[in-house]
Amino acid sequence: MNEGKVRKGIAALALVLLIATTFALMTAAVGTLVTERNRKATEAGYDLRCRYAAYSAVQYALHKLNGDPRYDPGEELTDVPLIGDPSITWSLRIYNNYEGSFANPTPNGVTVPSGMVFIEAQGDVAGRPGIWSAGMSSLGWRGDWMFRHAAIGTRQVTLSNGSETNSYRTSAGSMTVKDKDRRGTVLTNSIQPGGLTVDASSVKGYAVIGPMGEPATVITAVNGGEILPTLEPAPSIRVNTGVRRVPRYIPPYNPTSATTVLDYTGGDHTVPPDAYASITADGGTLRFQAGVYYVKDRLTVKGGARVELDPLQNQDNFTSIYVGEKVELLQGSCINETLGKAKVAGGGTPGGPMTLRFFFVGTGVPGFSELELDMDNSQGWFVASGKNLQVKLTNNSTLWGAVKGATATLDGSRIHYDKDLYNLEKPGMMAWSLQGLMTDSGDLPIEDSYEGGE
Repeated sequence: MNEGKVRKGIAALALVLLIATTFALMTAAVGTLVTERNRKATEAGYDLRCRYAAYSAVQYALHKLNGDPRYDPGEELTDVPLIGDPSITWSLRIYNNYEGSFANPTPNGVTVPSGMVFIEAQGDVAGRPGIWSAGMSSLGWRGDWMFRHAAIGTRQVTLSNGSETNSYRTSAGSMTVKDKDRRGTVLTNSIQPGGLTVDASSVKGYAVIGPMGEPATVITAVNGGEILPTLEPAPSIRVNTGVRRVPRYIPPYNPTSATTVLDYTGGDHTVPPDAYASITADGGTLRFQAGVYYVKDRLTVKGGARVELDPLQNQDNFTSIYVGEKVELLQGSCINETLGKAKVAGGGTPGGPMTLRFFFVGTGVPGFSELELDMDNSQGWFVASGKNLQVKLTNNSTLWGAVKGATATLDGSRIHYDKDLYNLEKPGMMAWSLQGLMTDSGDLPIEDSYEGGE
């Protein structure tokens, strides 16, 4: 072999390695980093479990920041046991410069501008620091209010068979839909034909389509379908300046801890906050309390069953249900009617659809399958959000609140958007944008919910 070619090859390889090393050093501070210290650790699943713990720490930080953008524990939180899997722990550090109270600190060489935070999280095997660790970090800034549209279907929105989106306001103390200020707005990121279809139906609000989209191409309005933003003449179509993202959430419990199956037929049952494999109510009444629930597989309410919430709930103390696969409301069932109809009048007064929040999480790791919210001839007062979520309202179903997912399909059904959600600055109702932990393809579980504006 030619010695000169060998030397050139070695030199080229060295250059590639140098560039790769330099790039790694430049990007390691922001993004994800998994360090393998023992290849056999994968046999115990430590790789995924530690990564899950790091995700949990970041989600904990977001939960705190959603409630208070100034949240700063002041010191690192260390060795916090992972719920449902105490053999794994997480650590968390937040550098909060939301108010610009210190001049661009540089943890690990990362500049934190005024109005932003820097989050560092790590998952470890408890008591065995040499086995495996997974870390992630990100710059974050305050994003969009979570629910500013009646329905978001990032891939597609379809209304048919007399369906309608419109708006009302809980704080007015009336469930009457108001036509004066229509906010039954729908949004899709699609720029493809059929991205928004209004077939013999009405959107009493604006229709928002993806960046650079052509309304004549994206929107199909047939059989008298109409888009009516106000009673006065006004542009009914808007082209977004950026894509709208939907957050991808993670389970609040380790999925391995969700083994309890509840299957009720009739009767009156109270279910405390915890992790469950599945919950089914066929007739009767099911009561949820204020707190955090995790249903790994399905929550099914059918046979005219009613779901009620703890009356002590309010805007700061509510029910959050994280669902792995599907929520089914079937056969004339009704969920959260009592509190959903209650007037919201400042402070912590109970009431409105924000008292019940569904977050669709899949398995909690990247690349999970499609998720479903299926309402058939049923009613609900709640909000729901989830990346890859498919929302289906059929057979005279009615939702008072808002939905946010990949597709939204209404067939002979209605969504009444609560305008009190529009600027609701309450815990869990903001979405922080994370620079290092999101991609356009949505392959990471912590993702921005807003980019660009209408």
